[in-house]
Amino acid sequence: QFTETGSLATAVPTLIGIRDSLAGDWIGNIDEVSIWSSALSAADVATLAGGIYDLKTVLSVTPVVWYRMGDSGTFYPSGASGNWQIPDQMKITNFSKYSFYFDGTDYINCGNNFSFTDKITVSAWIKVNTWVNYEGFVTQINSAGSFLLNQDVATTPGSLYFAIYQSDATWIQIINLGAAPVSDWFHYVGVADGSFVRMYVDGVSVGTPVAY
Repeated sequence: QFTETGSLATAVPTLIGIRDSLAGDWIGNIDEVSIWSSALSAADVATLAGGIYDLKTVLSVTPVVWYRMGDSGTFYPSGASGNWQIPDQMKITNFSKYSFYFDGTDYINCGNNFSFTDKITVSAWIKVNTWVNYEGFVTQINSAGSFLLNQDVATTPGSLYFAIYQSDATWIQIINLGAAPVSDWFHYVGVADGSFVRMYVDGVSVGTPVAY
């Protein structure tokens, strides 16, 4: 597991494929989920969107966790349902060949392994099956130092939504209206750099940065 300076303890789990543990299950594919306890530069985001597969040596900072999803997943039968183990990766010398498809009824609980103070970057590759209100891609909510990387169809279909949760119990959010495609992969990044919350789609800054 990658490590760098930052707060890595929280009572709230990081979730993939759902907004929270009660609602907002995702329908579609998710791949290459990575989180930094720092703010990637615009140049790093553009490099990441180019499909690099060695996050440790190519970017200026290394992620706290990197879930390659289908490429590193192993299924362990347990009872009627079974469980997937999705380890984070130091380095994989191949491009991603597989992803996880979420059918709207399942999600991945990554455990209480991450939180941040004033800076964070959350990155994922997304393929939309259909837009449904407030589905979550990568989330951690209801605690100071939480974040949401999801969609906001209630505003406009295809809208993307990134938000961070502050210690005063307020959300700082950025929304990009109607930007995401259906049935095609796109790279989605949310960045909080200590001054502004920003959003990137396929390596390009979208929406209006929001101060915090």
